[in-house]
Order: sequence, then structure tokens, then C-alpha cells
Amino acid sequence: MPKTKINKTPSSPNASGASSVDHNPELKGEAMSLCRFPKGLPEIFLDYLGGDIKPISEPNTKGESLSEQYKEFKLFGKKLSDIMHEEAVKVSNLILQGEEKEIEEALAIVRKKPFLLRCEVEAQDLLGRRVRGTPLQIAAMAGDLDLKPGITVEKDLGMVERLVAAGKLSQEEVKEQLKCVTSKEALKANEERNERVLVAIKKFGNNIAEVKADNNLNFEAFQLRCKPFIDQLEEDLRPNNQSVTAAGYIFDPTVLQKAAEWFQENLQKFGDLWGFNSDVFWVNGFGTLQANLSSRDAEIIRAGVYCLIFRGDMPLRLLDKSGSQLGRVHYIGYFGGHVGGLGRFVPGMRRGGECGIGRLMRHRHQAERAVLPLIFSN
Repeated sequence: MPKTKINKTPSSPNASGASSVDHNPELKGEAMSLCRFPKGLPEIFLDYLGGDIKPISEPNTKGESLSEQYKEFKLFGKKLSDIMHEEAVKVSNLILQGEEKEIEEALAIVRKKPFLLRCEVEAQDLLGRRVRGTPLQIAAMAGDLDLKPGITVEKDLGMVERLVAAGKLSQEEVKEQLKCVTSKEALKANEERNERVLVAIKKFGNNIAEVKADNNLNFEAFQLRCKPFIDQLEEDLRPNNQSVTAAGYIFDPTVLQKAAEWFQENLQKFGDLWGFNSDVFWVNGFGTLQANLSSRDAEIIRAGVYCLIFRGDMPLRLLDKSGSQLGRVHYIGYFGGHVGGLGRFVPGMRRGGECGIGRLMRHRHQAERAVLPLIFSN
């Protein structure tokens, strides 16, 4: 059994979930195996720890991997994953927030307690979407991997790569955990979610294309005429609080590329690349898709896909929390910056099938395939 190091710092009551302790000193893996304790004492002890328990990485003489030992370890009948559950939730929520301060805090915790990367929890992103997995899996489902090969600055690495290094995970364990985005089941779940989004955006586009614009209408008035369809799109894309993502991406940026390609293929329905119908599709349709991206993808889009793909500029881990009107009065352009109706704010903004997301996702899938050799060759 792995040894433990206990830091006796009092914590909040019930932090360890000690209300239902079933202590059996004869149970395999039980650390407190010498005697039975009076009723109520294990609960007090676990509440006092509050998850502040640090497994020490020492191999045993049986040739068992640390992950196998940790699975067997129990303290008053509680598994390590149960005892450390709340802290694993905290780490996962920090990852999903996505800014540099939160990322550094999450990494600092993991460096002290690598076992947290083996705890399966449920977390929520900034849009309230529920995600279940280990902190490493949640980072992968948020798409937070290396954005390009050959990154040498630590803070520019993807969160998946940084967590693997911080937790010193084995290649085998990383491969097993990343099946949440690479397995056939994960790919199928991802495709099904993508299809639901694409059905919604295509329905929106077809409806918008049929709205007639009078000569005396300005863009805002035309938007108001389209409001029922805009409201319906927002409703169709609203996160379902009853569902939990456990495989595939939380929101796959691939749908932006496919939406842009669909627009290009159906341009004749909209009449004019820069007409009001096209404007509403891009501002309220494409912009709404952008507003649904996970944190790291949102940071990439805000900085400009072009800047990453063609100039190699790494986007800062910084989100727009200023009450953005993304998906309502503007979308974010290929070069970054806000684009409104008739190309306002960024004149000459490119529209159509090549929006840069396809190249971004090709880089991401390369990172998924290369994550192990990249990490362990450094």
C-alpha cells in the first residue's frame, strides 16, 4: 500500500464526505487495520483531514503500479478518490475557467497531489455545461491541448501536456485517460453532438435566407425582423443541464468550419455575400457558435485564428468578461476583432468556407496523436 503524509490543517466540516463511514480493519487496502475505532471517531478524523492527504510515490515490492496501489488504498473504508473528491472538483473547475491565474492555481495543486489526476468528478464550465471525468480528461474534452508542435515556453503548452508533466503520469495511463476523446465511442458521441448543432445552424440559415429586406430597412431593423429565428437558434443551442459530457469535446470548433462551408455552398440562397441576410447569419449564427466555445478555444478566436495559424502567435489565456455582445451585434473575425453588420469594425473581413478552424482542428488532432512522445521527449 502507498504510504501517506498527513498535513494536520483543520478544514471545513464534512469536506471529506465522512458522514457515511464504514470502517472494516480487515478490508483489503485499509490503512487503519490494527483495531476498530469507537463509533463517530472515524468521521471526526476524516472531517479533520478534509482531503488534506498526500499519497507518497513509493513503489512497493509486489511490482504493482502506483495507480493499482491507489485503487486499493482505503482510510476508514474511504478510497482516496472519495477523500480527495472536493479538491479534484476544484482543480477541474479551475481548468474549465481557462485563464492563466486559474490554470497556474490548478497546476500548483496537482504538483502537490498528483493523485488528483486519477479522481473522477463532475465539473461545470463558464456556460454551466456539466462535464464528467478526471481533471486530465476534462482538460482534453475542453480541447486544451498544444496548439502547434515545438512549443518550448511552458505557459504556452496545452493544459493536457502541463497536467501530464505536473502529475508525472505514465504513458500508459495518459493513453488510457485520453480515450475520452480518441476512442471510437468518444468520436461517435462527439459526432452526434456536432450533428445536433449543425442541424440547428442550417435550419437558422435557411430561415434567415427567406426573410425579405425592404429598401428602407437598416441592419438593426432587419435583425429585429429575424428575431424569432435568432431566439430559436439560441434555444436550440442552450446547454442541457440534465446531460453530462463524458466523451468527446464539450463544444467542438469543427462545427464552425462546417457552418462556414455550408454558408459558402448555399451562398445563392442569401443573395449577396455582404447583404443583410448574410450579415445576420454571420453575426447571430456564426457569432452564437463562437459564444458556445470552451475557454481555450474562445481565447484563440478572440486573438484571431489567422494570428495563430499563419503567424504562430500564441493566444493569451485571457477571456472577454466585459459583457460581450458576441452573437448579438457582432462575431469575431479571422484576424481577431469584432465584425458587425455590413462588415463594420473590420472592413474587408473574409467570409466563407475557409475560416481557419479546419487548420486549427488538424493541429489539435495532431497534438492528440503526438501528446505522449512530445511530453516524454522533453
